[in-house]
Amino acid sequence: MSSEDIKKKLEPTVDAFMNIGFPKYESQVLAILTAIGTSTVKDIHSHTDVPLPKVYQTLESLLRKNLIKQHSKTRPVQYTIYSPDIIVRRIQEENRELENNLKTGLDHLSELTAPSFVGEISPFNGLSAFKRIVKGLIQNVRKELSVAMSAKTLALFKDEIEELKERGVKLRSMTFSQLSRVASSMKPELYSELGFDHFTVDVPISMKPNLKFVNIIRQIGSIIDYVGIIISDNGESAIILPLFPRETYFGIWIHSKQIINRQLVAYDELFKIAKKV
Repeated sequence: MSSEDIKKKLEPTVDAFMNIGFPKYESQVLAILTAIGTSTVKDIHSHTDVPLPKVYQTLESLLRKNLIKQHSKTRPVQYTIYSPDIIVRRIQEENRELENNLKTGLDHLSELTAPSFVGEISPFNGLSAFKRIVKGLIQNVRKELSVAMSAKTLALFKDEIEELKERGVKLRSMTFSQLSRVASSMKPELYSELGFDHFTVDVPISMKPNLKFVNIIRQIGSIIDYVGIIISDNGESAIILPLFPRETYFGIWIHSKQIINRQLVAYDELFKIAKKV
């Protein structure tokens, strides 16, 4: 394949790199290294529009960004790009850091004004709204995600949870033992399969198990998939309530660090009890 043919093949990928903020020369070098593999400066120059002096500068920039590696023992020196999966992951990590920096800045600015109840708690209704809110909440998690809801509901976000595990985020979940005994979606092993550090705890009230209580639990067992709370370490929480069982998700989305901190304190206390059990 001629150099001109290769350049044409590179164009869509070069444009994709440029669309997410890469300079033109870096985009061309990343694309050509992916297309032809380990290459020298001369190879890169001959297959792109990057001037020879700029090839050296561009390679140095990409090395600093840890997107390519240099084989210095070869003569002439050769360069290799990392696999596409690694490239995409590193770009995502860089963008996530930029997003976190922006959110931190916005949080600091928002603290300059008096807290407002309006906007801190937002009601939502319907499965699509629930999914949208929780996906956004999960993507903003930094170090830890705490949940108390059915594994069936959590499974709606399996892909997002997998991404959290890859980022090294701690996942912890908890259910009441009374519920886990009568509802299949509350079985401890289901949470373990999703990657959560899971515990069960008894309902914190003085109540001896009896037939009447078990029957009540069994009755609500069919709707507990619609009940729960998910708490981010980034000042966001979603609380789900059964407005119309089996028909809709109704709840509130909280985005207030002060309120979330109170929730986490209560959750942590229950978690201590669960660990002792």
